[in-house]
Amino acid sequence: MEKTKLIIEKKELEVLKELVKNSNYFNDNVLKQSVKELLEELKDSQVLTQEEMPGDAVRLNSKVTVNLANGWSNTFKIVHPRDSDIKKNLFSILSPMGFALYGHRKADVFSWKFPAGPQTITVTDVDNSEVVPH
Repeated sequence: MEKTKLIIEKKELEVLKELVKNSNYFNDNVLKQSVKELLEELKDSQVLTQEEMPGDAVRLNSKVTVNLANGWSNTFKIVHPRDSDIKKNLFSILSPMGFALYGHRKADVFSWKFPAGPQTITVTDVDNSEVVPH
């Protein structure tokens, strides 16, 4: 599987870095692994301005539909940690799924290590109608 280059909006990248810095993720092994993987992927990411961002890149407040190789499928919104609510399908950007999806685009297929083991993820749809420019 070819490695996908992440696409990140410049100001959102700064917000994400600040959230990670203040998340105290060092005490959570699951979160620590997700942060490590995301930081590795960010090294090769393409950082764009708000105006340059493609409409199908997963960002804060994106509504994303995914299919996992294990058959699980869902649509949820990637949100700031203070707004997360799993029961309402609002997944924190700092959750393993939030980290996994951030910066990917519609039709991307990639592998991510979750607490239950690695999964192949297919991004089937991205709706950015609720993305708020920073």
